[in-house]
Amino acid sequence: MIETLQGVVQQNMEAGKAALKETEAKVQNALQVALQENETQVQNTLQEAHNRIDSRIRNQQSHHDEDMRALYDRYILVDADTTYNVLIGRRTLNQLGAIVSTPHMAMKFPATNGAIITVKADQRRLENAICRVLRSLPTP
Repeated sequence: MIETLQGVVQQNMEAGKAALKETEAKVQNALQVALQENETQVQNTLQEAHNRIDSRIRNQQSHHDEDMRALYDRYILVDADTTYNVLIGRRTLNQLGAIVSTPHMAMKFPATNGAIITVKADQRRLENAICRVLRSLPTP
């Protein structure tokens, strides 16, 4: 009788192990499919962002060819809610001859025709970001 019970328990354990392996394989397969879909989605999003940047540059060049100059630099696209449109390194700022004012959230640099170009931050967006941060702080 004990041997029969041991045999039944052994069979149930083997069946459970087989079912567990099958479930693990299904989960692994589902994870691989999800990762591939996510990777494809990220690549498509990045390509769309590059295309939008390229089209904006082309549109600006067609309107202001005489005032344009090209500076090439490496960049990373980041999906983040920030008050900044772009983070520019010192090398690029020096190439532009830019003067940056952090308190004013502005940057000025000379154009090729001698005019001064001013780039300002979106003050409303900055105010909203500050309010979000202040709301997230614990109250005393």
